[in-house]
Amino acid sequence: MVNAKCAFKLLARGDKPPPGYNEILCHLVFDVKLDMTRKARYVAGGHLTNVPANMTYSSVVSRDTVRIGFLVAALNDLDILAGDIQNAFLSAPTEEKIFFYAGDEWGADKDRVVVVVRALYGLKSSALQFRNHLAATLGNKLGFKSCLADPDLWYKACIDSDGNEYVFVDSDHAGDKVTRRSQTGILLYLNSAPIIWYSKRQATVESSTFGSEFVALRIASELIISMRYKLRMMGVPIEGPTHVFCDNEAVYKNSSIAHSTLKKKHNSICFHRVQECVAAGIQVMHKVDSVDNLSDILTKSLPAHIRK
Repeated sequence: MVNAKCAFKLLARGDKPPPGYNEILCHLVFDVKLDMTRKARYVAGGHLTNVPANMTYSSVVSRDTVRIGFLVAALNDLDILAGDIQNAFLSAPTEEKIFFYAGDEWGADKDRVVVVVRALYGLKSSALQFRNHLAATLGNKLGFKSCLADPDLWYKACIDSDGNEYVFVDSDHAGDKVTRRSQTGILLYLNSAPIIWYSKRQATVESSTFGSEFVALRIASELIISMRYKLRMMGVPIEGPTHVFCDNEAVYKNSSIAHSTLKKKHNSICFHRVQECVAAGIQVMHKVDSVDNLSDILTKSLPAHIRK
């Protein structure tokens, strides 16, 4: 019981539990790691407690934010350090009012009332309590700021280097032979680093390649807007529009020409969304051949010589 002193408060033998506290059960969980390291963890029976009145969801940093962080570190010649917090949850206090009676594993302290004072593994709110405790430490004690676009990214110094965005968009029209829905493929680069790769079947059946390509382009435009906002909130300056590459001639011309019109309501929503992004200077369209469209690999299975 290495962490007993910090995670629990033992009451004197014969003392009753504090008023308003709920009783739970605890148990030991044993594990063997891949390197044959043995590990034991004392876990609370959180299923026996009521759901806390406050929120229990604990957010984590997104993967694309981590990739952007690595890129920004490389652009600014920064060293990257990775660390692990041992028994992380036990470093945070808990707001849940719970206790249990010590069992045989407590030795001479058996049958004494034990009050849980830390975010013990197994409690419903432990993840959130640790997240809030870590955020308070980073913000109040270490002077870091939370990013508005991703609250789980914390930064301190200003970032000077900028990055160029390149996006490849493609779709495999009616690629699903059962539903005949198209497959969207999007590959977003910052400088030469892939940050987001997106491959997903479209929600509707498109009757033409033009329609499926515009649906994919609309999704790409929304990813671009989100990415540019995140970069600004991280302090990364953005110069100029994002370069978008597609291999459909009709889509390229219709999205680039301001006076081009489209009357189909279903496609026109995607059409006008893309045109607004082009008119606002958020993105600029480019036409590439299918063999040069890197996102093609995200829409269907390609032959080996093309993948190479």
